[in-house]
Amino acid sequence: MPFLRLAALRTEVGGQRPTLRSVRLQSPAGGVVEVAAVVQLGTRVGALALRLLEAPDGFACVALQASLRLSCRPGAHGRP
Repeated sequence: MPFLRLAALRTEVGGQRPTLRSVRLQSPAGGVVEVAAVVQLGTRVGALALRLLEAPDGFACVALQASLRLSCRPGAHGRP
C-alpha cells in the first residue's frame, strides 16, 4: 500500500540492515488503519505499531509505538 513507506527501514544501522518480518493491517473504522509490524535487526527482534488516519493528501500517523532497541553495545541498558 502506498501509505506504508517501509522502504525507510532499508537505512543501515550499525552495519546491519533491518529486515521486515511481517506486517498486519486492519481497519477498525472508516478512514482508520492500524498497522503492526515485526522488525529484525541482527539478532534483535522488535515490534512497531502505528495508527493512521485518512487525511486529504493521504494518511497521517497519529500514534506510533516501537519496542526495538537499536543499541547493541556491551553494557547498554545496564547489561554486561
